[in-house]
Order: sequence, then structure tokens, then C-alpha cells
Amino acid sequence: MISFKSGNKKDSDQILNKISLSKGNYSCWKGDDEWSKFFIEIKGTNIYQLILNNWEDHFNFFTEYKRIENNNNGNNKENVKILSNGLSRIDHIVLNVPEGELTKIFLHFQELYQMFEFWKPKSLIKTAKTGLNTKVLSSFKRENNITDDVGVKFPINEPLVVDSEHMGQIQEFLNYNNGAGIQHVAFVCQDIIKTIEDLTKNSSVQFLKISSNEIDSYYNKIWGLLTECEKNEKNDLDLQNFVKHLLKNFDKIKSMNILVDINSENEILLQIFTKNLNAKPGLFFEYIQRFRNQGFGEGNFNSLFKSIEEDQRLRGTL
Repeated sequence: MISFKSGNKKDSDQILNKISLSKGNYSCWKGDDEWSKFFIEIKGTNIYQLILNNWEDHFNFFTEYKRIENNNNGNNKENVKILSNGLSRIDHIVLNVPEGELTKIFLHFQELYQMFEFWKPKSLIKTAKTGLNTKVLSSFKRENNITDDVGVKFPINEPLVVDSEHMGQIQEFLNYNNGAGIQHVAFVCQDIIKTIEDLTKNSSVQFLKISSNEIDSYYNKIWGLLTECEKNEKNDLDLQNFVKHLLKNFDKIKSMNILVDINSENEILLQIFTKNLNAKPGLFFEYIQRFRNQGFGEGNFNSLFKSIEEDQRLRGTL
């Protein structure tokens, strides 16, 4: 289920009007309550969307929230520790779809919600065994030069068959999920180093690790890029301060396996991925910190895919 907040009833009416003119590409069920909610199905898929005009009242009415106070004396019966981990918002949500469905689903979301193509990779995302195709939608245009993490970013992936003897991560997800679904949710961190330290210390979250055969060469390369950036960008004080912070904490970055991507404009992205949240391949989380970089870690794709393939090997699915 994918949920969207509609700005007002006029926006919802525009979506419904598009559905009525779409020549049977969608099924739609409208609710009768005061929030004017309705459900949309893209026919031929198991992708459903929920539209709410007044999402706050809806969830306040239908959901009971229980406030849990932090108990410093350790006697909290539910054994819950509240973390101050610096998460500020959702950065993006990733949808996996079957092979050959990417363009169709992409166009559906563009048509219904007036979303824009935000990003696509410069080259194929693949290793010698597995790969994926991807396109990214957003609620704002990239050329607007928006650098803050605002709006909705919505990558859509489909499997890319590289070697027919090996099942890639996207197809593995689709098999276990019985079709299309949300693969992962990415959260923006104010300070990813502190966030991952907190999560490692105070939770049972497990993170993907860079292959032991590649970890030294990967971080040697990142160290070189950061020191070069520090040397060549002396007039950019914000960048200088951020790079110095990363170099000062570089041992922590390496020990926690945080991935670092630096593009040709010296825009920096840090990211790390959890393992699957349950025993079968399914939902996982990403934690991400951006310094002017609105990409998705293209420089990390090779290392990330090898980490995922190693996790697949341990499950016996690759």
C-alpha cells in the first residue's frame, strides 16, 4: 500500500477525473467518510494507493497512540529505550516492480500525481551476476535547484537479468513478496555517524557490511577523495568544515561500514542499509545524510550490490 496526502479536495477531484478518462487502466474505490479518502489500483499489478485529504484527522480517529515515557531507572515494563538518533524525515521510498513494468508504472505515477522525473543513473547498475533498472520520480523539478530534503522522492526498480543462473535482489524480493511492493524506506539523518552509533548500541538493527576483500581499498579511495576535496576547495568554508568532520571521524565511518559518495561537484552523500527486517527478503531501511548531493549514491552501487549479493549467498538464494 502506498499512501499520498492530497493537498485539498480539488487535487483529489483532479485525480479522480484523470482516472475516469484513463480507459480502464485503474480501479477506484471511494470512501464515504468526511476525509474523502479513496483507494486506487493500477490494473494488472498489486499496487494500491490511498489518498487522504485530511490525513491527521483520519489517523487520529482510527489509530490509538500510546505515549511511552523514558524511564531512567530501568523499570520500564515494556523495556523500551527512547533514542535521540537525529532522524528528521523520510528521504525516499523505493518501489520494486516486475521486469518490464518499470516504464508503465513510472508513467502511471506521472499521469495521476503530476510527479517529475528526478534522477536516473548514468550507466547500468549491475555486477557480473545481478542488476536493476531504476527511475526516480519526485514532487518537484530537479532544475529548481532545491538542495533541502523536501517533497516526495520515489525511486522505482525492476530486475535487470545479467546472468540467468543468478537471481538478483529485486527478483528475490518480488518472489517473496508475491509481486510489486515497497522494498525500503530511507530516513534523513542530521548526523549519520551519531545515528548509527546510537542504533548499533541501543537496538538490534543489523547493517550490511562491505565485502572483507574490498573494505580497505574502498575506504582508501574515499580517504583520497576527501583529502583532495579539502585541498582544492579552500574557499568553500561549509564544505571544508563538513569534510574535516568526516576526516576526523573517518575511523568510525569505516568501522560502521558507512558508504560515502562524492560526485564531480564535490557534493557528498553518506548512506548505510540495514539487513532485511525479518527472516525472508523484504523490507529494510536506509539511513542517509546529504551535503548538497541529491543523488542516490551512484558511486557506491558496485560495493553495495556486492554486499547484497553476499547476504543473498548466506541465505542460499544466489
